[in-house]
Amino acid sequence: MGTHVLIAPLYPPVQSARSMTTIELVSGGRLRPGFGIGWSPEEYQAAGLDFGRRGARMDELLDALKAPWTETRRNTTASTCLLPSTTRR
Repeated sequence: MGTHVLIAPLYPPVQSARSMTTIELVSGGRLRPGFGIGWSPEEYQAAGLDFGRRGARMDELLDALKAPWTETRRNTTASTCLLPSTTRR
C-alpha cells in the first residue's frame, strides 16, 4: 500500500505518524510511504508556509517521524514542530 507521494512538509509530523501507523497496522505491515517536498509555491502559500524552507522542513519532519519508531524515548524541539517525550510500545 502506498501514498503515491505525500508532500510531507505540508502536514504536522505527529498527525502524519499517527495516520501512517494506523495504515501500517490495518494493512498488516504493507505501508510503503513516499515523501516529496513539492514544486508548487501556491500549495505552500495556501498552507501559510514558506516555500523556500521546504527542504529544511522536510528534514525536520523526517527526523520527527522516524523518532517514535526507532528510539525508546525522544525529545525534540525542531523549529517546525514540538513533540513530547514518547515511549515506543
